[in-house]
Amino acid sequence: MGNFEVEYRGREITGYWAKRLGCFWLVALSLLMVLLYASVGAVFAALSLPEGTAKLTAREGWAPLRWLADASAAVNEALPAYPLLLTCLIWATGAFLLAVLALAARYREPAFAVIALLTAPLAAAGLHAVAWVGAAVHWVVRTFGPWLLAASAWIRGWDWWVWVLVVALAALSAIAYFSDGPAYVTVLGAVGWVVIGTALSVGLGLLFVGLVFEIPFLLFLVALSVLCLLGQLVVDQLTGTVKAGRGYRGVLLGALGVGTSWSMLMVVGDVGGSHSLYPQVARDWVANNVLGNSPPQFDALMALVVVAGSALSVLANVHRMREEPTHEQFTRSVVFTLYSMVFATMIAAVGHRSETGGDRRG
Repeated sequence: MGNFEVEYRGREITGYWAKRLGCFWLVALSLLMVLLYASVGAVFAALSLPEGTAKLTAREGWAPLRWLADASAAVNEALPAYPLLLTCLIWATGAFLLAVLALAARYREPAFAVIALLTAPLAAAGLHAVAWVGAAVHWVVRTFGPWLLAASAWIRGWDWWVWVLVVALAALSAIAYFSDGPAYVTVLGAVGWVVIGTALSVGLGLLFVGLVFEIPFLLFLVALSVLCLLGQLVVDQLTGTVKAGRGYRGVLLGALGVGTSWSMLMVVGDVGGSHSLYPQVARDWVANNVLGNSPPQFDALMALVVVAGSALSVLANVHRMREEPTHEQFTRSVVFTLYSMVFATMIAAVGHRSETGGDRRG
């Protein structure tokens, strides 16, 4: 983008408009992808929160989505028992580790086995480490918080125009950083297309949402963004299992997927009494904000899909090693894996509220 320059001869002008029309179709495709990801995120959230979905669709104006609540309830009722899912998950984890050992023996790369045997348990203990770090931060904030608030009072006293200036400088700095060269016209053109696309999206969104759903547009935009990101996390987590076992990065991705699946299940399901390893403040928070009354069957099913899919992918690479993920793909998957842990905790907290009304004993 940064190397594109406008020419003023006949053939080049045609190329110029082709570029601009290409931008139009790119915006249209981006909006379509947002809707698709949001749809995936909505289905995943509905299946994860059957009680919350039923309560939402019972409200005025949400009746058209009643089928989604019925489908969520039917799927959750059809799921196998939680102990059976947990047993299958243990066997799938063992199959993954054995597959990695076979991969290491097949290609004479003991590093494959070392990566998997170290990464999977470390990732499984990741949220426990976060809990202990959070407990330490909680103690620091409670101890030194009043001093820090007093020291930062002058920052909170800034006028609104100072904050606008700071945000504007940050935005301009980001544009300058990501532009490829000195072609400032291209940067301004990109900003213009973003402004136009945003204006059109907001206008159409206000019209559509206001006339059809009759809910505040800002609330709709926030919900759409959250569902889109959630859908991306789900798709990336599932597609990441396909790359498991593809070289060093693939083995690391597979081990991260297995470990983080266990880590989340230990939080929402207290697998093996794992909550006893939390510090007291984290144990109280999990008990009051995450744990629901019903066992996390859907979470166990998703963990089983990820672990079993990773094991099958590793076995496929024992026969023929496929192309290793690029550095960009690897980085994206790692970042999305970390985000998925955060979103899973948030969904579990919402599920707790929908099941108990905020009361752990409810």
